[in-house]
Amino acid sequence: EAFLSRRKCGLKNEEMLDVKAYLTDVFGRVELGLHDIPAIIEKTSHDKKNTGGKINFTLLESIGLALYDVPVDPEEMEEALLFYNS
Repeated sequence: EAFLSRRKCGLKNEEMLDVKAYLTDVFGRVELGLHDIPAIIEKTSHDKKNTGGKINFTLLESIGLALYDVPVDPEEMEEALLFYNS
């Protein structure tokens, strides 16, 4: 979500990398195969935050400042998951 926050809400690159590093330190990393990505996107489409057939996220404008119900399309989700794997 930090990647999406950078792209869609203007989260600074340094903050994005800080969030990624912090979450990796706390929770570790799960290796995602390319075959996993479509299933993750499909499951996300059933989240309770979604409205009107759109996938909505809570994203960061900056650390500590969230924006709610930000629509994200499947292509953007795929890019974010590929970034996570990098």
